[in-house]
Amino acid sequence: MRHLILYVNKNTEGKRDGDEFEREALDYSRYHNAHGHEVLLVPVPCDIPATRRPEAVERNVRQVAERHKERQFNVFAYFGHGTERWIQTGHTLGKLGGLVNLFEDILTPTATLWFAACKTAANNPRPVQGDARGFLEKLVHRCDTQALTAWGHTTAGHTTKNPNLTLINLKNYLPVSQGQRKILQKHLWTPNSTLRFQIPLCSSIDELIGRIPE
Repeated sequence: MRHLILYVNKNTEGKRDGDEFEREALDYSRYHNAHGHEVLLVPVPCDIPATRRPEAVERNVRQVAERHKERQFNVFAYFGHGTERWIQTGHTLGKLGGLVNLFEDILTPTATLWFAACKTAANNPRPVQGDARGFLEKLVHRCDTQALTAWGHTTAGHTTKNPNLTLINLKNYLPVSQGQRKILQKHLWTPNSTLRFQIPLCSSIDELIGRIPE
């Protein structure tokens, strides 16, 4: 299995958020490398203004992918800030085309997206012409030539340990139930738990919960 990780490594002034994103991305990489997977990491060029950042991100990802014989990935993971309307790469609801084209070029038809970012799986609080789909759901539906599965969060906080997960594909928008959230919260925060690294390996919430050790 091949993973491409896009991650933020720059701290917001007065915070250590970039440190957390980078730490989680590297821990994710080490976990999957240890299980025989290939993992490539690409930092987000946060020094580039947000208006020009999407093109730079897409170019950097393509360059990394093209240096490898096998260019298609099974998992695309993102560790950084986000909301229902944008992510820190500079991509917004109104500027998804480049990201869609990138995914169509570098991902397998049945790839999984894992957005360890705040609120990207939540509904858009400012619907456009009645369309309330948020960033991640809109992205999946724009990639309608692929049988994508996407995991993301509906609330803010805790990067990979946020239990408020939603599974999205072309047919379904499936947030965790209250009971599932309680189970996930307990085990995502258990010391030495690796459950957060296994999220994009699962095609259902029940499958993820089934990976919890007895």
